[in-house]
Amino acid sequence: MKFYYYLLFRIHKTLSKNKNYSEKDIVIFTSLISSIYILFLMLTIYFTIDVFYLHVTNYIDINKLSFVFILLGISYLNYYFIIRNKKYLDHNFNEDKMGGYLIIASLGIIFTIFIIIANKNRERLNNDRKITFNEKQLNHTL
Repeated sequence: MKFYYYLLFRIHKTLSKNKNYSEKDIVIFTSLISSIYILFLMLTIYFTIDVFYLHVTNYIDINKLSFVFILLGISYLNYYFIIRNKKYLDHNFNEDKMGGYLIIASLGIIFTIFIIIANKNRERLNNDRKITFNEKQLNHTL
């Protein structure tokens, strides 16, 4: 949780350096950016479970509309429980290079895992399509 508070702190401080944003805008953008980070992390976990353990995409389908509703739900919960009262500013964090590198490294790791999982999923789907196509050809010839 401390890492997440630090992420929120860095987003808030980066946005507050720009004088064009009001405090309300900063809070909204902080909520939105951190919610996208959480959603991407959740999607990475979801697809990892789907590829390696259970085929949950057979039971739970994520389309564009459900994606937007999930993002709005995460944003609301994120704002209501964490960002609204600005707990993340009470931890006396410092803006240092090491923290920035950690945030960039965590994003890089999540993106890398997501790309690897997406390629594995694509291979699995292609194999399933080949099997289905071969079964159709076999049934058609009989």
